[in-house]
Amino acid sequence: MKNRVYMRYVVNLLPEEFVEKNKEINQNLVFLVPMAIFFILLLFTGVAFSLNFYMSSKINSLNAQITALMPDALNYDILLKKKNELQEANKVMQGIDQRSKIDIEVLEDLRANIPADTWITSLKINGSHYTLNGSSLSSTSPPYFYYLISKSKILSNPRLDEIIRVSGKDKENSNSVFNFIFDFEVSR
Repeated sequence: MKNRVYMRYVVNLLPEEFVEKNKEINQNLVFLVPMAIFFILLLFTGVAFSLNFYMSSKINSLNAQITALMPDALNYDILLKKKNELQEANKVMQGIDQRSKIDIEVLEDLRANIPADTWITSLKINGSHYTLNGSSLSSTSPPYFYYLISKSKILSNPRLDEIIRVSGKDKENSNSVFNFIFDFEVSR
């Protein structure tokens, strides 16, 4: 309370010119501060609109580029599928090619050692491992063929897996056929 009285007393002691100038400054501040805030907000709004316009134009240009590249992207997917299909076909063809690579020397060695009443029905190749299925008209030909293969310089580790007698109509030995399976490796 004393402070208010004291302030009134001090204000009353001040010259009137100073008090009037103070009122003008206060009235000017009341007008200038909102105007300054308004101009700052106006400036920020202008910057925000220009930034918004710039970003909008950039987004539109990127959208146009994406739209222009869309057919290429679809073609890329189609080409990628075709490439994958061709790679799979190539792998299959390489596998067929690997399976069809029969060493000529192996065939010549088999042909030279096969008995006259024996024939080869199939030959499976797995790398250097061969499986030979054959048939014979006599029971002595498969063991003799095995003996000849074991003497070969190219063919190694022969193994006679089985000999099966397949009978004909008569039970006589003359019409019997013997199926056999050999496993062996090619040594180089």
